[in-house]
Amino acid sequence: MNLVERLTHDLGYPLLADHVALAAFAEQQDNSVIFLPANPQHYPETLDVAIVLPELMRIFSGRMQAGVADVNFARELAGKYNITEWPALLFLRHGAYLGSIARMRDWGVYLSKINALLAAPVPVKAPGIGIPVVGVMS
Repeated sequence: MNLVERLTHDLGYPLLADHVALAAFAEQQDNSVIFLPANPQHYPETLDVAIVLPELMRIFSGRMQAGVADVNFARELAGKYNITEWPALLFLRHGAYLGSIARMRDWGVYLSKINALLAAPVPVKAPGIGIPVVGVMS
């Protein structure tokens, strides 16, 4: 069993394989963090984040719930939320986008960014896929 599988098997984080499972989980939570893993052979930081996530959950106990996106679904979520670096943590409030943290970060960066995200008064507009809209002025 690898470190990512440990999150679901040993720690009981739900494995989310599609939007239905994500909605069923995240919409019930005040705040949730969804781990978007990548293939650890290509993105070794995936294993580092898999180790850090349970520690973050202990620090923020009661303030958020964790889930793990299936690797294939993680790619789909990354496209939806314009996440371009792997692995990533996606933060949602009642299923609405709060923000994300990509790649492995220093402990202090995790703490300050997560505190800021959890303190945000309302979810923000999801970034989408980043295609600019250009109009013609008459």
